[in-house]
Amino acid sequence: MLHEIYNLFFPRLCLGCGCPLNECEEFLCEHCKFDLPFTNYHSVRDNPVEQCFWGKVPVERATSMLYYHKKGIVQSVIHSLKYRQCPEVGNYLGVMAAHCCGDFFCGMDYLMPVPLHKKKIRQRGYNQSHRIAEGIASVAGIAISEDLKRVVYTATQTHKDKFERYENTLHSFCLENPQIYDGKHILLIDDVLTTGSTLESCVRAVLQVQPNVRISVFTLGYAK
Repeated sequence: MLHEIYNLFFPRLCLGCGCPLNECEEFLCEHCKFDLPFTNYHSVRDNPVEQCFWGKVPVERATSMLYYHKKGIVQSVIHSLKYRQCPEVGNYLGVMAAHCCGDFFCGMDYLMPVPLHKKKIRQRGYNQSHRIAEGIASVAGIAISEDLKRVVYTATQTHKDKFERYENTLHSFCLENPQIYDGKHILLIDDVLTTGSTLESCVRAVLQVQPNVRISVFTLGYAK
């Protein structure tokens, strides 16, 4: 009875279309889940996500689970994760990624979320990339590393062009305890790939102090 009253005043709504969810649905209704634009890049070598890093930094493999379009389902879901205080959405999508892109995670030694600056963590309360990593780890059983740190606070990149994004993230990251990763395969995890400048800076920061490491990249969304 109390559960029904709570749902009356605080209904559980689909993050995609806004319709009420039934008891078996979580965050997305079955219709919106069916309409999710999967890339299937995890099984394609030399896919467009990998090509984002060609000639810039050495990346072993790279993929994004979903296409990210403005005003689309994926944008709505990820905005809920980042800006609407819904950290559990990150775990939900991470679990989905582990099931949908399972083979891609084979052979990874560490999941390394792209970090937020301490100031941003205090503002938001959590790191959305870490939440995604937690979801993946819960299924794939891969350790999460928090040794990658953001040492420079940068403003939002939403309205910056490609060069401005690159400048904004240059020298923003550092890797602690680099000896741990000697000969290991690290998977960098972020929410959305746009220009790739943030992830590129992360790769450079890791290789600067530990060149004997393999690095791959996973993001939830890919903004073409």
